[in-house]
Amino acid sequence: MVIKANIYQIKKPDRGVRKDKATVPLLFSSPHSGREYPEDFGYGCDLFDLRRTEDNYVDELFSGAPDKGAYYLGALFPKTYIDPNRALDEIDPHLLCGESKFEFESESGFGLGGQSGPGPRAMAGIGLFHRLVRRHISIYSRHLSDAEITRRIDTYYTPYHAQMSDILDGLYNQYDRVWHVDCHSMPSGSLSSSKASTLLPDFVIGDLDGTSCAAEFSDVIRRVLVDKGYKVAMNVPYKGAYILENYGRPAQGRHSLQLEINKALYIDEYSLYKKPGFVDLQSDMADLMNAIIHHVHHQIR
Repeated sequence: MVIKANIYQIKKPDRGVRKDKATVPLLFSSPHSGREYPEDFGYGCDLFDLRRTEDNYVDELFSGAPDKGAYYLGALFPKTYIDPNRALDEIDPHLLCGESKFEFESESGFGLGGQSGPGPRAMAGIGLFHRLVRRHISIYSRHLSDAEITRRIDTYYTPYHAQMSDILDGLYNQYDRVWHVDCHSMPSGSLSSSKASTLLPDFVIGDLDGTSCAAEFSDVIRRVLVDKGYKVAMNVPYKGAYILENYGRPAQGRHSLQLEINKALYIDEYSLYKKPGFVDLQSDMADLMNAIIHHVHHQIR
């Protein structure tokens, strides 16, 4: 069953159609695949620069999860408009108008993060509202008003997280445990501290250095990928951000993990066209989902 709004898409397991597939307490989510750009975005850069920041086609790689008995949730709005993987206090002060209430509130721990200021991600231009793309291109030639900040939070961010919480809480209440894979993509190259280009592995598994899920959950995913011949790293350079910080509580039986896929495996990073390897990757991700579901089935028996 598919539920689609202009904010997110939910796919629920339909046991009436697939009686051979039992529902498991497992959610696959894609918070950064959204490509429906709101009319009030008001960006000043090239749209294609924004498109390159998307987790292109990651939704297609994992939206088949309900056919296997798991849930799928994907944001439809772009992360550059408002980023679901950031806390509400990660607001870049460079984007704010003078006398903004959000500057005061972020300094005092506004919102869900409870930190003492905007934080390093916001100051780097990739906070709740992204200021930069490709590290040096400004998205805006203006500031964001308090009214539009509030509107984006109330219309997109809050409903997305409310839906994620509803799914995870509903499964947890039914099974006393729940598992979650937050699915992302990453560029093939990263800038190191020396500013030299560094090629990234095929996959990066992030579990906040072992604090957002049980070790065996990360290990299952790592083993499947390594057995398929992929190069896999743990927590470097992506260990996870707000979504894992907020939803990962392994001591309570709430396991949340981030999976980053190297874009070079399946798209041309300049044109964003799919490579022939997309089909093979999609098949491998189907196998990975099957392995994860098998692991969850074993855990709840």
